[in-house]
Amino acid sequence: MFFLHCRDCETTVRSIANATSSASELAADPMIREFHESHAGCRTTCYFPTGRAESSLAWHEPLAERRIEVRGSDGHAVAIGSRATLDEPILWRLERADVDEEISVELDRDAFFRVLDRALHPHHVPVRTISAWATQIEDYVQRIPREELVLLQDDPARPNVSHACLTLTSRTALERLLARQGLDDESARRLFSTFEDPEFPPLAVTRRLVAMPALASAR
Repeated sequence: MFFLHCRDCETTVRSIANATSSASELAADPMIREFHESHAGCRTTCYFPTGRAESSLAWHEPLAERRIEVRGSDGHAVAIGSRATLDEPILWRLERADVDEEISVELDRDAFFRVLDRALHPHHVPVRTISAWATQIEDYVQRIPREELVLLQDDPARPNVSHACLTLTSRTALERLLARQGLDDESARRLFSTFEDPEFPPLAVTRRLVAMPALASAR
C-alpha cells in the first residue's frame, strides 16, 4: 500500500498495489494511471506507511477514521481517511507534519475488578479498599520505565490499545507496596493470591499519533 499526493491540487489517493511491483505493473493499475493522467504537469509525491497508525474505531469498521503516518521525499505526513456514509468511498487527505507516538499506560479497571470479584467470592471487601488498590496501581505504572511493561496482545475492539502486564520484578515490587489496609487474614490472602497470575494487574497501553510541538505551532 502507498499514497499518491498532488501538492498543487491537494488531492490524495491510496493504492493497494504492491509498492515493489515493476514500473509496468504499476502503470497498468487503473487508479494509478488515472491519477497521473488527471495530474499531468502537477507536483506529485509518493508516500509510504511507516508502520505507525491509529483508528477511531476497529480497523474493519467501515465508518472508522484512519490516520496513517507516511513518509515521502519531502518528509513525513499523516494520511487521514474517512467517509460519512456507507454509500461513499473512503476519501483521503494528507496533513504534512512530523508526528510522534504518544504512549499512555493505565489500569484496565474492568478486567481488574472482574479478577478481584472472582478471587474474593464469596468474601466481601469494602469498595474503598479495592478503589485504593486501583489508585495505587495506577500511580505505580505511571512511574515505571516502559521497559517494565510486557505487551500481550492487541485489543480487537480498540485498535490503538494493547493489553499488557508487568515484568516479574515490577510485579513483585508492586505487591510489596500494597498494604494490607486492615484486611482480615483470609481477605488479604485472597487479594494477594491474584499476583500469582503473571498477567495481573491487567494494564492497557494506548498509542496516539500526535504532531510534534514545533511543527504543530508552525502550521
